[in-house]
Amino acid sequence: MVMCFSIFYAAFLKIIELYVGIDNSFHVDANNYIHVYSKEPTYVFNFTYPVVVYYLGEWVSICLNILLYSQTNTWLVKWLRSVRPFRWNSLFGILVGIYIFAPYRAHLAIHVLKDTIVIWFVAMCFFRNKIAVSFFGVVWFRLIAFIYYIPKMTWGTIVVLLIVTPFFFFDHFITLSNGGNEAMVFHDYDMVAAMKSYGLFGDFLRALIWPIMFLSGSYILVSPTWWFFPLAVHSFALTLMILFYSRSYSMNVFFKAYFVLSILSLLAPGFTTCYRYAVPVLYIIFLYGFKAHSYNGVKSKHVYA
Repeated sequence: MVMCFSIFYAAFLKIIELYVGIDNSFHVDANNYIHVYSKEPTYVFNFTYPVVVYYLGEWVSICLNILLYSQTNTWLVKWLRSVRPFRWNSLFGILVGIYIFAPYRAHLAIHVLKDTIVIWFVAMCFFRNKIAVSFFGVVWFRLIAFIYYIPKMTWGTIVVLLIVTPFFFFDHFITLSNGGNEAMVFHDYDMVAAMKSYGLFGDFLRALIWPIMFLSGSYILVSPTWWFFPLAVHSFALTLMILFYSRSYSMNVFFKAYFVLSILSLLAPGFTTCYRYAVPVLYIIFLYGFKAHSYNGVKSKHVYA
């Protein structure tokens, strides 16, 4: 049922977008995948997602995205239905509907973008427990995506990772120590301050504040645009789910996922850019915090938090 509804929902949204003039080349990345990267052998073999577009074409790539998006929704609903000790009620059902069928994630699925594949691999790890396949699949499409797996790690492992990582990403570490990346603001409606004028202190201040904004939806107050409205509604629904059902939520997962958002905020000083990198965290990983139990009350073997 969830699979079928998700497919029809994505297809309906695609029709609406085409009707209002949002075509397959609407996103800069999608336009490059379709018209540039997938046409040149040099790009095909040096970038991972263009290989998919090169062999499948743009419309089959979109159909693949929709199927992966729909399967991910099925995994999410199955996971939440296993959550105990509380039972679903009308409020929780509404919040789940807003969370899972958020327009932005569906929007990503109906375009030639790799985000849906990345989300699918992340969900495979957290809700299907296929860690190895998931990890190599995610890193293949987005190298920095290894940080998405922090909520699966112990705090000791995280500390070791923080010590070792600068040696593998030395250039990025030097860039950060010299004041960080340039502001990545590419849209006029993105008025959320990146705090670049404060230098390195501003970068760490952003890493502290932006995750709060991601979770609360308060960025709609700073940058009041209708583009941000559905994102803010999704954030608000997630926060209510955690607050109202905190008895069945792992705060250990919450703080680790928050930490991932802080790292992304530190590395990507542009709110809309950072939000796109944060989608697997906001739309998938935070949901993992709900501690799944089998129907006889025994804790699921897939939960490590």
